[in-house]
Amino acid sequence: MLSAFPVLSSLDEEKTVIVARTPLLASVISHEFAQHQMASGHETWERREVYSIDAWLAACWQEVRFSNANIPALLSPLQETLLWQSIIEDDTPGLFDPAATARLARRAAAVMAQWQIPVEHQGWDDHQDGGRFLGWWTQLRARCREQDWMTRADLWGALPEWMERGIYTPPAIASAGFIDISPALNKVLQRLPKHRVLGTRTISVAKRVPVIDCADFGAEVETAARWARARFEDSPDECLGVFVPDLAAHRSLVERTFNRIFYPAAALRFGAPVADCVFHLHTAAPLLEHPLVNGALVLLELARYRIDQAAASTIVRSRFTRGSLAERDQRAIADLKLRRDRNLDVSLRELRRAAEQCPILLSNFQKVDSLVHARAARQSLGEWSRFFADLLEAVGWPGDFELTSDEQDVVELWKESLSTLATLGLVTRTVSFEQAQTQLRRLLGGTTGIGRGDLFSPVQILDASDADGLQFDAAFVAGLDDATWPPVIDVSPLIPLRLQRECGVPASNQPSIQNERKRLTQALFAAAPSVQVSYSEQMAPIARSFVASNRSRPALWKGKLPVASFEYGATIAIDDTNAPPFVINGDVRGGTSIIKSQSCCPFKAFAEIRLQARTQEDGCFGFDARERGGFLHQAMELVWQELKTQARLKATTESQLREVIANVVRQAVDVQRDGVSFAQVQAAERARLEVLIYEWLTTVEAARTVPFTVEDVEREVTVDLSGLPLNVRIDRIDRINNGSLILIDYKSGKQSKTKLECPRPEEPQLLVYAAAKGAEVEGVFFGQLRPRELRLPGIARDRHIKGPQIQVLGDKWDEMMEAARLEVARIAQDFLDGKAAVDPVKHGVCNFCTTAPFCRISEHRAADEDDE
Repeated sequence: MLSAFPVLSSLDEEKTVIVARTPLLASVISHEFAQHQMASGHETWERREVYSIDAWLAACWQEVRFSNANIPALLSPLQETLLWQSIIEDDTPGLFDPAATARLARRAAAVMAQWQIPVEHQGWDDHQDGGRFLGWWTQLRARCREQDWMTRADLWGALPEWMERGIYTPPAIASAGFIDISPALNKVLQRLPKHRVLGTRTISVAKRVPVIDCADFGAEVETAARWARARFEDSPDECLGVFVPDLAAHRSLVERTFNRIFYPAAALRFGAPVADCVFHLHTAAPLLEHPLVNGALVLLELARYRIDQAAASTIVRSRFTRGSLAERDQRAIADLKLRRDRNLDVSLRELRRAAEQCPILLSNFQKVDSLVHARAARQSLGEWSRFFADLLEAVGWPGDFELTSDEQDVVELWKESLSTLATLGLVTRTVSFEQAQTQLRRLLGGTTGIGRGDLFSPVQILDASDADGLQFDAAFVAGLDDATWPPVIDVSPLIPLRLQRECGVPASNQPSIQNERKRLTQALFAAAPSVQVSYSEQMAPIARSFVASNRSRPALWKGKLPVASFEYGATIAIDDTNAPPFVINGDVRGGTSIIKSQSCCPFKAFAEIRLQARTQEDGCFGFDARERGGFLHQAMELVWQELKTQARLKATTESQLREVIANVVRQAVDVQRDGVSFAQVQAAERARLEVLIYEWLTTVEAARTVPFTVEDVEREVTVDLSGLPLNVRIDRIDRINNGSLILIDYKSGKQSKTKLECPRPEEPQLLVYAAAKGAEVEGVFFGQLRPRELRLPGIARDRHIKGPQIQVLGDKWDEMMEAARLEVARIAQDFLDGKAAVDPVKHGVCNFCTTAPFCRISEHRAADEDDE
């Protein structure tokens, strides 16, 4: 890649400083100078001073400051932005995004300085946002005078003054790439003792270049990558340019596509080389997205009073801490222990308790504990920077794994970011941990991570708006759609447009915008002698005059992408619907859940019961459904131990009944747990149960037409089904006046009698209980304790309960019970035989399955679709 300025060789022997319009152009000129020196046979040479205009102004300040201590301190761009933000937040506390507003304000201040927009002008009075900005600007100027600071915008007026006073004598200057000369820049250039403008190469804008119509933008990027590889293989010495509008937004797609095209085999190595990459992407992922940095930010959560459960789990299992490899298994167990409490957040003390079997991790947490207790609630950003570094050192970040060279570079960038954070303390007051963490994340989000390749790479991928001043041997322009090109050219919204037009600010009027768009488009087509263009939707009208009417296909690389580069291995179809037979060795754990799981889906029973497969616990606020169901069962057990019969229930007064319910609920919901809001959650659960149980007893139980006595609650019995011994617990057994038994199973979810229908009943527990009790049973019911839907659906010999939710079988009752007994015995036998087919009784079963990572239901459904 070359710049459009061919006179660099004539400056070799001169001490001329080159000042370019943009940082990219300055980098390209420095790279071109190095190439020229190497081509001349030089092994060493004096570095050419090449700066962007902003960097040159800062270098001038540094030289003046070195010789004159009275010069104010120059704020960094980040310090300026943070100073703007603090002023804006103090003046407008309710502003939605003060950080973004601060960036706009800093940019507006720079425009004012460069184009010498007057402060005293009536145009400010007619612009509400402009008036507010002017107030902020006045406060910032006062703050800078008070603290003896100066901003980058102040350098435009200060530099000519320093030259007039003789405290700064500039060297010979050569400027490159400047298009619109602002009044401030013109004032600086006029005071230079020796200044020349670098001439440009004779550039002929390509006419009628070939164009490719692609299906979508992804296809355009792939076409550009295949074109670049084909050109590179034919002419390795060529420098190729690929231009993409809004490259930063499409970075992931572009990088992924070029990586697949240039390094198909890298799919086996999980990444292509970075330092020696053939292509150079002129944008990189923010440092915030790198796993090492993201892991560090998660570890900083240890400084909080309460740590989010997901973050706590990540911290326990993090590979970026000391001892993570040695204690890998123990830490996985510690994570499971932590999850079993199902808290939404945890304290450092709870983390230490979970890590009792992990001595290295426990030691890490103890060091963190001492640091956290020693810190103040509010500190300067410099103090927070040291605290962050100390905390990460306490846990052993970045871990025991050997770092790659790229990861080592990331660690150094992280340290530089902490140092930068410390410098921001110059312009801020003391802040809280949350504010410091937010500032650090914002800083990392704006810091570029490790990119691919460099300026010496043969293929350069740039944003389409950066083409001006660059030259290549061949170029490809992708994405020339009317939706993406030309780019939006913004003007400052904080300065009245009228003032910007009067002062000649670029893009402040329509002719200026059109000229800028035309210039950017011409720069694309002048970037190389050979240019190729593609689009996918509607070609941008401004580009149509440059392209040919016919559609041509350039020479493209015809190789395979990674997905097609390797042959598929031979597959062997194995029928794995049957597992080895179940061997009974001692007590069988699971009870009726074995029959339920086997009936709902055989594989579910195999995975949950035999493989003990479980998903990890999720945090919840208060009590989860399982806990609430347990409280309900225990409260109903206690209440019927007190009431015994329906007659006793009816004879109890409302106040007495409410007192009984309150007592049993208090006993049932008796849980000790940390958390500032747990007492309120517990009180809410008790209140919910009291209302629910009272309504159940008075509207359902008291209304039953056949008197009953509660003979047993939570009765444990042993049932033998086809040789499978099951320990089952019956929620409730009622004895009715004819001596028969009614079985009730409490449920807090919605139930229906169809869930008892064979074959493969969805809720077979009641049928298992009935098989255990034998011929005495005359009815099986679900006790649906669901707010506003209290009922007793089920099946019985006679109508013991009013309502359509009851199925009365009469003489067919015995036949149904025998069929149900045989069905649950068959299901038990299937489990013993090892039948483990993926065969859910209905789709809804999969919604709450805990064995999804093991399940093959997706493959089965895909096969069924193929068969159709």
